[in-house]
Amino acid sequence: MSEKIILEAETREISGKKVKQLRREGLVPAVIYGLGEPESIQVNALKTMLTLRDSGENDILTLNLNGKERRVLAREVQRHVYRPDLLHVDFLEIDADSVVRGSVEIVLEGKSIPEQKGLGTTLQVISTIDIEAKSGALISSIVANAEIIDKPSRNLLVSDIVVPEGVTILTPSDLTIARFAVNRKVEVVEDDPNVVEVSEEEDEE
Repeated sequence: MSEKIILEAETREISGKKVKQLRREGLVPAVIYGLGEPESIQVNALKTMLTLRDSGENDILTLNLNGKERRVLAREVQRHVYRPDLLHVDFLEIDADSVVRGSVEIVLEGKSIPEQKGLGTTLQVISTIDIEAKSGALISSIVANAEIIDKPSRNLLVSDIVVPEGVTILTPSDLTIARFAVNRKVEVVEDDPNVVEVSEEEDEE
């Protein structure tokens, strides 16, 4: 989310079972915490639902709380069991020095070398990794280059990802992000493991 998104918020005076009345009025009970004592607040239900739908875990939002802007991340979003209605949201307040942990989406780009040769398909094994960064360096997604898989036996690992400055990957470095799967019978040539011989017989599912 590149543009600044502002959510209007107000101090919440009611709690407990009385918050049902807030929801009937189109408001969602919420809490803001992180840099001070937790504060009970309320936000517009529709605007908040649309904002959270279009934002990632690490997208920084701005709460205009009683005329003062507060930079926050949405955490612990509670929804109705079978409707998209929001029931409660916890907002983590951050500043420039806040160190934040979260998950980012892995965007697999390109094709592996064996796939470019028509030997099979590249399969993405995991879709997110965990990171840690100061709020100013937070990212919502990261690119993984499938061309690193230069032979059928080579897996694309977490350690192959290049992260921006200020970002630390917390996911184990030896975890596989993507691997190559042959869709036809192949044999590795003993003298050269990078060369395969392909037959016309298809693998049985």
